[in-house]
Amino acid sequence: MVHIIEIKLYSNNRMDSGKKQCLLSEIRKAVSDKRNYFVKSADE
Repeated sequence: MVHIIEIKLYSNNRMDSGKKQCLLSEIRKAVSDKRNYFVKSADE
């Protein structure tokens, strides 16, 4: 079973693009040892 972690990063949350990419990178590293996890981002 694949667990999908969907991260919604809203443009009005006062995070610039660099911070968003850093956050996504940290989350990917956190779940990198679990191959049944897939991280995707949804910018809105």
